[in-house]
Amino acid sequence: AELDSLVSLEKKLRQALSIVSIATDEHFESSVKLWKDKGYVWELLNGSSKKQLINNYNADIVPAFFLLAPDGTFLLSQAPPPSRDFESTFLKIYRDYNFKHQRK
Repeated sequence: AELDSLVSLEKKLRQALSIVSIATDEHFESSVKLWKDKGYVWELLNGSSKKQLINNYNADIVPAFFLLAPDGTFLLSQAPPPSRDFESTFLKIYRDYNFKHQRK
């Protein structure tokens, strides 16, 4: 359900937000099939052999959402899921980030 929620967010915010998903389950091929069947347009990365990834980002519960700046630094770890106020949280952080970086 959260992935389906990302579809409308991606369409609405695509000029400001890039979405990347990382599949951490053992069967990456199943995730690839899901992506094709659902028509998700954002990138899907294979994280199935990288269990350290889950530990490093404290992503014990999946799906987990994070907001990163263009330079790759974390702006919010963990971010709320799309179904729980993600859009307004993202827009506030986006405005604050842009304001801060425009002043430099």
